[in-house]
Amino acid sequence: MSKSVAFIELKRCGYNPLNYFNISDFNNIRIINSIDLVTIVGNAVADISKSELQEIYKTNYKLRKQKISTFEKINSNIYNKEKNERRIENENDNISSRGRDIDTKHRIEEN
Repeated sequence: MSKSVAFIELKRCGYNPLNYFNISDFNNIRIINSIDLVTIVGNAVADISKSELQEIYKTNYKLRKQKISTFEKINSNIYNKEKNERRIENENDNISSRGRDIDTKHRIEEN
């Protein structure tokens, strides 16, 4: 039964279970010789795989959330660093305290 559960879980997670199992891994299925037994075993396999897939989903969700959170922190740190660098550069503009140094009026030169 554990191989059946693993087969279902691999398939649901996007893997090809045939890469992990051989036909001989499921030879014991011949023991199941009645509809009632097929139903019982099938329901048990479905319930176990559902429970485990829910745990996989929860773990995956938490990891993605942590990854996004970490990414946002990194971007925030980079943004704040650049913002602070620009602020420091703006404080050190070396603007003349004397006022204008040049005449900004347009002049027409005479020949």
